[in-house]
Amino acid sequence: MEKQKTKARGQMRPFSKADVAVIRSKLSAKGSTRDLALFEMAISTMLRASDLVHMTVADVTDISGAVVASFSTQQRKTRRAVPVHLSEAARSALSRHIAAHGLPASAYLFQRHDRAAGRSGAAITPTTFRTLVKYFADLAGYTDHSTFSGHSTRRTKASILYRETKDIEGVRTLLGHASLAHTAAYLGVGTDEALALAAKIEI
Repeated sequence: MEKQKTKARGQMRPFSKADVAVIRSKLSAKGSTRDLALFEMAISTMLRASDLVHMTVADVTDISGAVVASFSTQQRKTRRAVPVHLSEAARSALSRHIAAHGLPASAYLFQRHDRAAGRSGAAITPTTFRTLVKYFADLAGYTDHSTFSGHSTRRTKASILYRETKDIEGVRTLLGHASLAHTAAYLGVGTDEALALAAKIEI
């Protein structure tokens, strides 16, 4: 139990491209617009669970109600602003979810299915999100869910971006980390390698 408590968050397993395709397909087949929209947004934005669960319709739509391609949000943990991009798949899933449930601009995007008294319209909790990530892992065919958590979706696109571009400074910006060392540890990259890569990028 102690090992689980002290395990570095950065070591939580990300999903692969193949995993994402399988999970996307199975969620679509199940018809759960909330879970599909949440999965797509979590992968696309790389936001923490605490930020995702508090997102409202207004956060991702323009004045006409259309889902936007990008926006900036203030992280609840660090209070720093971070740029966010929504993929075409995420925008499509969010649009269908908002329309299917008739969600107004002020509504939380990802609401509890529990309709108990006093909870109507309440946002899901970070704990519920972490449970859903393990459900996503199950859909992808994993039997051991212990290495999957809310950081699995956050690390998925970040890991793919780093592997394909080696642009650790860009990944740092998108994750909202204060230092390259933090991003290097999060991705499992050596600090010296991270600094060498960053030195190649002039901004």
